[in-house]
Amino acid sequence: MNLMVDLKFNKEDVVSTKKLSIRGEKKVFNVYRIPLEYLKYNKKNGRIATYISQFIDEGHDFSKDINEFNNIIEKFIEESNPDALRKTKQNIKILSQTEPAVVLSNGIIIDGNRRFTSLRQLSREGAGAEFNYLEAVILDSEKYNDKDIKRLELNLQHGVESRVDYNPIDRLVDIYRDLIENGGVFTPEEYRGETQKTLKEVKKDMEISQLLIDYLDFINKPKKFYIARKQQVDGPLREIYNILKSDKI
Repeated sequence: MNLMVDLKFNKEDVVSTKKLSIRGEKKVFNVYRIPLEYLKYNKKNGRIATYISQFIDEGHDFSKDINEFNNIIEKFIEESNPDALRKTKQNIKILSQTEPAVVLSNGIIIDGNRRFTSLRQLSREGAGAEFNYLEAVILDSEKYNDKDIKRLELNLQHGVESRVDYNPIDRLVDIYRDLIENGGVFTPEEYRGETQKTLKEVKKDMEISQLLIDYLDFINKPKKFYIARKQQVDGPLREIYNILKSDKI
């Protein structure tokens, strides 16, 4: 699927523009109104990492049907932060969508999962035809590699103060996958450059993320991240980190 080709978008279909930083340079991209049925959640989204790992660990498979697939992920999005979703949904219902999302030309959403979820629910509830579309930038999925896309995600997540942060455990899982697992996608220096964190903060996050891995190994549940989420071990892990770093030891 290619949204630009399949939906035959042209200059007349541009509803606004959005500036993005990608591959180290800022560009202005056109924003289009995309029918919801052409769009698909990104199951690699770090905000729901623990939910995805639990779903797979329990022996489930994702449906190849796009609507059934989206229904599964939508539940994870809602469970991860129901209050944030409720606020986003209410805001969109009153003001319509005010912030454009970002999607790949193959329909996968890179930024805007909560907006997409809100629109899907409003559309199902019969709130009006205007909620049948997501306004978004469309990036060529053949032009940008996985690292380019992850850089963009980090830039969007850390560059806007109003963003709702991850569940603490999902955040640690994302740090682990981006910076530690299999050598990491980014170096700490690269990661710092894409976020508003200092190098010291990045390295601290890495150490706490490694403590999470060590803890799950210790209880004989390696990489069962959803267990850590249910146990809410983020606080204890940070306490252990502080103890290990204490000059008194």
